[in-house]
Amino acid sequence: MKEPRERIVRQHRKTRTGCLTCRKRRIKCDEASPICLNCDKREVECVWKESPQSSPSDMLASTSSSVSDSNPSGAFTSMVMAPTSAHLDWTTMELMHHFTGSFCTSIQNYGDASISDFWRTSIPNLAFSTQATFLLHSMLAAASFHLSYLHRGEPTSLKYTFAAKSHYEQAKAGILTVCNDADPLGITIASYMLLALSHFSHHPVPLSIENLRFLRSRLSREHMQQMWRTYSAGPLGPLLRLKTKIHLSIARQMEGRGNLAAPDYEFPAALATIHLTTGGTPDPEEVADPFISNVYREAVDHLKHPYVASFQPGLEYESAFTWFVLVSDMFLELYEQRRPRAICIVSQYCAIMERLARSREMPWWMPRPELWQHEAKRIQEGLSSAWDPWLPGYFVPIPSVQTLTAYIPPEMVWLTQDGLGLTFDPL
Repeated sequence: MKEPRERIVRQHRKTRTGCLTCRKRRIKCDEASPICLNCDKREVECVWKESPQSSPSDMLASTSSSVSDSNPSGAFTSMVMAPTSAHLDWTTMELMHHFTGSFCTSIQNYGDASISDFWRTSIPNLAFSTQATFLLHSMLAAASFHLSYLHRGEPTSLKYTFAAKSHYEQAKAGILTVCNDADPLGITIASYMLLALSHFSHHPVPLSIENLRFLRSRLSREHMQQMWRTYSAGPLGPLLRLKTKIHLSIARQMEGRGNLAAPDYEFPAALATIHLTTGGTPDPEEVADPFISNVYREAVDHLKHPYVASFQPGLEYESAFTWFVLVSDMFLELYEQRRPRAICIVSQYCAIMERLARSREMPWWMPRPELWQHEAKRIQEGLSSAWDPWLPGYFVPIPSVQTLTAYIPPEMVWLTQDGLGLTFDPL
């Protein structure tokens, strides 16, 4: 009897470089990226793991080398993060396309096209050249929230909102791991600016202390003063130079004006004495401490910045965010402790934002007037009625001479001119 021939099993190696979708189905993957042939035919999501060609450590080394060329100090090396995937799905590519297109156009609100170009080219280049995934997630979150806004009322809006919140949380988590590291390129600053827009665009509590603390971990006045020259010499230079120009313009408008007034809204005069023991406020003992008194005085002085900016179309970002950069850490602590003076001052900020939101068409990320009203009520909850005179809508100051001149008929203007009639001295 003829003995059966022994079966020969050909040796082969299983590859583990295909997409996760094909591996889960146990079928051969052609490894085409970003979408393999099988997934393309089945119209399913093609999910990949990290690129087999290079490990995170290899990517870190190459990125550190490239960054060191532009930054010899190498101080940023510790905060470089390797991307979690070497392949971009279609949704991500759609969001990137939207970010560099419509989104950047939507934030060209300074009357300067170079800022739109800055966000369109410099920021994506910065994200990819340093492989800082938190910046990439910040970009994708902002683009997603903008798309959700554009498609509001449509079923696709939910898809973009879901993607936006996912990228938003990933960006925050990524930043928190590096927030104490050196950042001479200002990558975290760019991320925080985008996340601030995202937060205002969707969060029902824009002034939550947790969010303010998070944003100010890099955007505080103290940090920006320390790093301004370094940031201005780097990729953020064009943006920061424009912000300096805007800030100086607003400061000049505020200079020498003891009374800030507009035809329809006057800066809350009650705040002028809120930091004084003689200001008539309850609990004068709190401001008997010169340090605490000065904290409140500075917060009120800085509030004039968003007040002036709020009347100028194109400066909505300055109006909304600059004040929280300028106020001190101690003021935020007092706000977190729910000190009545801090609550009154923040409530007046809400009133400025509400008036701004009602005055003209707002950028897509600006909360509606009703939300600012709701936020003010939330902040004031539990506050004694003794503080009502320092809250918005309670006290209307007597107009000064400077304010009254805005209402003088043209035929009576001669009354205010030197040598022709009465001369009014500023109050």
